[in-house]
This record gives sequence, structure tokens and C-alpha cells, in this order.
Amino acid sequence: MDKNSQDGPPRFGAQSESNRSDNDFVRANAILSMCKSKPNSGVFDGGEIDAIIGGVELDLRHAAMKHDTARINVYALFGGVVILVPKEWEVSIQVSAILGGVDDQTAPQPAGGGARPKLVVTGKVIFGGFVVK
Repeated sequence: MDKNSQDGPPRFGAQSESNRSDNDFVRANAILSMCKSKPNSGVFDGGEIDAIIGGVELDLRHAAMKHDTARINVYALFGGVVILVPKEWEVSIQVSAILGGVDDQTAPQPAGGGARPKLVVTGKVIFGGFVVK
């Protein structure tokens, strides 16, 4: 047996593989905890974020998009998610909130600025909050 393998499920507070950015797709989970994440490669191709009675901060400010468009699915239950994006990116938020909040704090871009990378955020926020800035 490999001495680096772990028997059983990951313990609370331990960083599991799901909280790491592998390749270009980001997976971040925070259950009763806080998770800060960013793409390891500097290239971003989408992601999945879950925050349950916890918080996730995803920093994409120094990332380059692999394609013209990338998607992130967000699920927050009694938790919060913050995504930091480069000011050049266009952001489309398609997140539903139930007794929660969704806030786009990105700066408006001038019309006719040409094609820009587009981040599409989908998901649900229940008794929690989601902010992109």
C-alpha cells in the first residue's frame, strides 16, 4: 500500500483533492470551513464551487481563459462565495437566490470594446451570498 494514500473519507479541516485546482478546471468545496483557491496552471477552463456553512474565495485575477467562454457552477447553502475576476472579463451571472444575495461588483465596460473573455456563472444560493468582483 502506498504510504501517501489515506484510508477513509477526508477529515474536516483537512485539504482534500476537491479543494485543489488541478489542471485548468477548479473544484472548491467548503463545508464548515473556508477555502481559497486559484488555478495552478494560470489557465482557467471552468469550475464547480460548493459552500455549505462555509466560504469559498476563487481568485482568477491572474488567470487566462483557455477558451473564449468558461463556466462556473456555484452552490451556497448558509455559506458564501466570492469570485475575483480580471477587469477585462465579461461576466454573466445566472445564479438563483432563495433568501440570499447575488451581487455583481464588476466595473461596467464601455460598449464596442471588442471581444472579451466571458465568464458564465450558474447555480443556487440559499440563505447565503455570492459576489463577483
